[in-house]
Amino acid sequence: MGMSSIAGSNHCKVIIIGSGPAGLTAALYCGRANLNPLIFEGSQPGGQLTITTEVENYPGFEHGIQGPELMDVMRKQAYRFGAKSVFRNIVKVDFTVRPYKLTDEEGQVYFAESVIVSTGASAKWLGLESEKFIWVTVFPPALLATDSFSKE
Repeated sequence: MGMSSIAGSNHCKVIIIGSGPAGLTAALYCGRANLNPLIFEGSQPGGQLTITTEVENYPGFEHGIQGPELMDVMRKQAYRFGAKSVFRNIVKVDFTVRPYKLTDEEGQVYFAESVIVSTGASAKWLGLESEKFIWVTVFPPALLATDSFSKE
């Protein structure tokens, strides 16, 4: 996974916190530079685009693309260049020490020479019945259609 052991923990050249378009683009470029980035995908792997249907303004997709499909393609491209994912949240970062010390939600400690924070935003739901319909009817089938959202 591009990590070595420091005092029983994981050491990486680059850790990326966030897996939306910015995080996966960073992973792609870091991977191409042979930095073996480790992506912490957090509680919403793929970011907000995973709850977006038609994305019509992303370069390279003349006829648009579904949000979850776009994130799946971006993830696969980053993986092609050596990026790896951890499907957990980072809950603590200590930027006062070198290498930087990061702790995930399970208490696992990681060290990194560089940290890229690309946590993006979260959707703010109003609690309307129509939002529940959209979430239950539209998004889960789209998520199930992709293979990279499993935690295996």
